[in-house]
Amino acid sequence: MPLYDARCPDHGRQEVFQLLAHFEDGLLCPICEKEMLRIVSPVTQAGPSEDKPLKIKQIGKTFTTKGQLNEYLKANPECEMVSSSSSQWKDLKHAAREGADDHYKQQGYRDKDDYRKNIHKDMAEQKREKAAIAAADKS
Repeated sequence: MPLYDARCPDHGRQEVFQLLAHFEDGLLCPICEKEMLRIVSPVTQAGPSEDKPLKIKQIGKTFTTKGQLNEYLKANPECEMVSSSSSQWKDLKHAAREGADDHYKQQGYRDKDDYRKNIHKDMAEQKREKAAIAAADKS
């Protein structure tokens, strides 16, 4: 038996069980038996829409319908969508972080944080060295 949300003018919001066959009969307040107004809850929408498009920054695309997204996925079979909470995504993210850390280590830094902390200092030092070399070449 379906459960309906309704509002009684005297008793406020009520939950009422009523057979689907009696849907057109209206709902009566279980307390005072006055006719109640049926409350329609908002529907949760899955997928993109005009007012809530799906933006995928990695590929630079915005989709407003699920059909557009499906067409793109058919045309680009190498593209795969995974949930940010999936183990596949977490593994990919972990591998990317390790790759980035290796890259920074090859440049002489401990990790990405060390790179960010010291890059401006190192760039300033490189500029000073170039300026010193240019000054020495002029003399």
